[in-house]
Amino acid sequence: MGSGGFAALTRDHLHAFWNDGDEEAVVLMAATKGGFEEFFDDVAKEVASADDLSPAQIGEIIGQLAAARGITIRMEAVPAEAQSLYGQ
Repeated sequence: MGSGGFAALTRDHLHAFWNDGDEEAVVLMAATKGGFEEFFDDVAKEVASADDLSPAQIGEIIGQLAAARGITIRMEAVPAEAQSLYGQ
């Protein structure tokens, strides 16, 4: 997806996201039904509190916090070129 792109994901829709470029990317995300946004807040806090994390280490944080909330990350559905960014 290019600059200014938009994706709408329904519940249980398999998806993955990563930045495959060298420039910083900004993601604006909205969640309905409340509560899910706390997952992203907690990821951001964990990442901000650590120094100089690799993408794989950030992926580990995402995986741990997801598992603690019952969020399933299906690595077989993540494209091979992005799996290292999810701690694999």
